Amino acid sequence: MEKLLTYRKTTLWLLAVYLPTLIVPWVLICVLDVRPLNAPSYYDQRGSIPPSGLITIYVVVGLVRVLNSISGVLVVPVVGTIIAQAAVVFTQRRRPKQELNLVQLFALADRGWGSIPTLWNARATGASSSFLWVAALMTMISTFQQPIQSALVSFEGILVMSCLDLPYIGRCSTDFSIIAAYDAEPGAISLLPHNLVVADVASSIVAMSDLELQPNLWVDNPYARVDEDIDAFVTLPNRGMFFWYAPDGSHPKDRYFVSALQNGTMTGVLRQHAIRMNSSASCEPIPRASFPASCSGARPVEAAFSNEFIDVRVCVPGEIGTSPWTLSRDRQDVSEEVYIDVGISNTLVEFVMRNFTTKCTAGSTRGYFELGNYFNGFAYGPLIEKWPEPEVIERDFNDYLTTLDGSRPTVEDPPPDEISMNLVSYGVADPFGTSSFNASAPLITAASALFGNNSFLNIVDPHNNLTSAQILTLMCEHGSIPFALPLEILASPDFTAWCFDTEIADNIQRPQDTDSAVAQLMGTWFFNRFNYTYHAEYILDMSMFFANRAVLNKAVMIAQPFAERPIYTSPGLQLIKPSKTLAGTIIVSVLIAMQLAGLGILVWYIYSVPTWTTSLDALAVARIGRGVPEGEIPPLGPVSEEDVKRMREVDALVGVKDASGVSTGDLEESGHARSGSESETDVALMRNKEAASSNIELTLGGRGLIKRGLV
Repeated sequence: MEKLLTYRKTTLWLLAVYLPTLIVPWVLICVLDVRPLNAPSYYDQRGSIPPSGLITIYVVVGLVRVLNSISGVLVVPVVGTIIAQAAVVFTQRRRPKQELNLVQLFALADRGWGSIPTLWNARATGASSSFLWVAALMTMISTFQQPIQSALVSFEGILVMSCLDLPYIGRCSTDFSIIAAYDAEPGAISLLPHNLVVADVASSIVAMSDLELQPNLWVDNPYARVDEDIDAFVTLPNRGMFFWYAPDGSHPKDRYFVSALQNGTMTGVLRQHAIRMNSSASCEPIPRASFPASCSGARPVEAAFSNEFIDVRVCVPGEIGTSPWTLSRDRQDVSEEVYIDVGISNTLVEFVMRNFTTKCTAGSTRGYFELGNYFNGFAYGPLIEKWPEPEVIERDFNDYLTTLDGSRPTVEDPPPDEISMNLVSYGVADPFGTSSFNASAPLITAASALFGNNSFLNIVDPHNNLTSAQILTLMCEHGSIPFALPLEILASPDFTAWCFDTEIADNIQRPQDTDSAVAQLMGTWFFNRFNYTYHAEYILDMSMFFANRAVLNKAVMIAQPFAERPIYTSPGLQLIKPSKTLAGTIIVSVLIAMQLAGLGILVWYIYSVPTWTTSLDALAVARIGRGVPEGEIPPLGPVSEEDVKRMREVDALVGVKDASGVSTGDLEESGHARSGSESETDVALMRNKEAASSNIELTLGGRGLIKRGLV
């Protein structure tokens, strides 16, 4: 036989089912947002996640979604049932001065905490009670927590590196990585022949156009705003053209660098570095007396030409054939100078030309940058000052030294022996005895191609014993004059007007006429390109770009096929993980904490005293209704204000009747309830028949308190 008052286990069973669906998914979401359960991070460049670990991540994410769905289904019935059980406690007399009227009791029996009309009219009808509003708040928090969580937490796809992406080694039997490109090594650069580089630069500067795309040109600031700068990613065709970086005052300078890799090379989920070089010139006019009396350096670049109409002098101090770079991968900077002096006779027809002396200072930098990859949002990084320490390379990056093994590059590695053997196969014509020279600094290399033995100025060298007519013919017919095509400087006087065809050159009778033509050609070329400082900077910037490009590309060439440094790319594997913001984490955590706190308080409240029924269901209300005095509950039909007023005066608390003189017996339900606050019902609503020593009767309006000891 059921006890009159008892502690009911329904709430505990419901919580045992519901709480895991509430807490576990959120804990997993918080963890999975940062890292997988079986690895310290999603971005583990050591590829420590095995294929089985990837499957585990898929399973856990699926579990989170399932538990969230179950929680969304359970929240309303579970929380509603617990609140209904707590409502029974609220309707029992636990304190002497406790009050509850019939209207308030019926509102709780109707579960008015979940009814908007009941809550809206609660104060007007007298149905308002402290429990009603607390229950309404608890219902609102529990109901909206899951939709708010779904709105603030998204599931996004991410690329994860596993052992399947590791080149050479790993816990997997295969790998997905492929070689995307080869990079130049400092050791190969140190052995690179000077004449091999200069020959490449000389051919490049003759046929180039500043509207031609340069695949090895990388923009320093690819994310600059269009209204302030050139956006390399928005204006994709423009990022590889010199024209847009002309230092004429409309765009800032020093905006690009050169790499052996094609612009935009990506490495997928792998993190790797590539070598880069950039050079820029700054020019200014100086007095003619400031031109060096002697060009300093062990082997400077010097050039000179003179006739009765023009006098040209060029000096680049330094040493041809000596590399300024060490084997270190750390950032290195080099500074160089060039002096150009042109004296022009006022008897030349081209009256716009005048004497000028220009000094240019070039700054060059070599170092490394991180290629675009998934870790950095596929945006390549800036120049790094120091090469990472070996433990950092091992932990965070995927750089490898050669294709032969899995060795890692350090801050300084010696050149492989294979390069010295390869150099025998890459010799070039060497009429000037420079085959033993190493690749020089950027400006010296560019100047060697512009003004040295490999340039068009060698044609006017007096040691060649050529006549002016022969000089004019060689210069114009062989097409070896550099930078004839850049649009940025075509608006200036065009030197090509002085390139006569062979017949015209042959028809010039007086030697001074051909001397004047050669002077006009050379004077116009020098004047247009080096009198204006921004033109001089433009020419030297492009020349040094080609010098740096030749150094990097040729360094890769002489290292093949075994000593070049590979650049790998690997796609990774896509996983689904939860993603949330800090604000979202705080909001959802607070809502869950409030829900847990509310449930905890309700459980404590429910088990603070035993109850006579599980909930205020229809049967319980009917039993209560039979104890209400006749006439207090209105009949079928409209309910008037008087009816409501009468019900508000009925004490609806269930309490213990004074048991003195009452005999024990079977459970009975009969008699009348009381009205008012002093009298009790004549006949008990419920009587305990379990033991004669505990004659407990429950009545509507009973003044006795229901306590723990009554169980």
